[in-house]
Amino acid sequence: MYYVYAYLDPRKPGEYIYGDYSFTHEPFYIGKGKGNRKSVHFREALRCSIAPSAKTNKIRKLIKLGMTPIIDIVCDNLSNDEAFNIEAALILSIGRSVVGTGVLTNVYPGGEGAGDMPEATKKKISEAKTGKKLSAEARENIRQGVIGRVHSSETKRKISDSNKGKVMSVEARKKMSAAHKGKVLSPEVRSNISKGHIGIHAGSKNPRFGIVPSNSTKLKSSLSHSKFTYYLINPIGELFITHSLQLFCKDNPPLKSASFYISISKERFYKGWLGFREKADI
Repeated sequence: MYYVYAYLDPRKPGEYIYGDYSFTHEPFYIGKGKGNRKSVHFREALRCSIAPSAKTNKIRKLIKLGMTPIIDIVCDNLSNDEAFNIEAALILSIGRSVVGTGVLTNVYPGGEGAGDMPEATKKKISEAKTGKKLSAEARENIRQGVIGRVHSSETKRKISDSNKGKVMSVEARKKMSAAHKGKVLSPEVRSNISKGHIGIHAGSKNPRFGIVPSNSTKLKSSLSHSKFTYYLINPIGELFITHSLQLFCKDNPPLKSASFYISISKERFYKGWLGFREKADI
């Protein structure tokens, strides 16, 4: 079963009535879907690789203000056609900013979606794209869009089955070997680097040996060296903003700053948390 949902701006409370439907805050996006579709746009806004749009820009702006959009289920338990019809009617009634008729950030008037297109329509689109080559920029955008995605168990099984019995050619193995040559430091170099760091400012040689900085000093030091502002969303949707990921994780023991940092840079979930970062302005 499908549902129709709305993203509302928490900064603009009021009585917004459009035909048979009313909202407690100003709507800025209308969509339809099933399952967890209603949360997809919010997760996309947290991913740095997603191209900016009026919708994602608005969500990101709210996040930077310490707010999150209100997601309202307009109606549910609908058939696909019913959901499409209500979505299209609402978008038409409220109006889209892209065509100057209203406040919605929807690019399209609704009433259709790639996941539910008729086979004939899909075939026409496929035929129109056959033989066309993507530009380097388009390929890079696609590559960035899939970074951090995790395959389901079913997908992994299918990939595994499709690769069983395949033997890599000699030419392919040579190319892989050549691509990795020179990337590993020799044992001698690694040993010299290790020896060069032994004893430097160790123990009593450190001018600050025995001095334990206060929590206030630690915080000031961390903020003075911070290059990023982190926007973090916990598993239940609460927003946290910090300039020090290390101190934040220290105050939340289950989290490890190094692992969290990697998950943020690769735009992956970490223990149910998701976040993004931007250059700090402090």
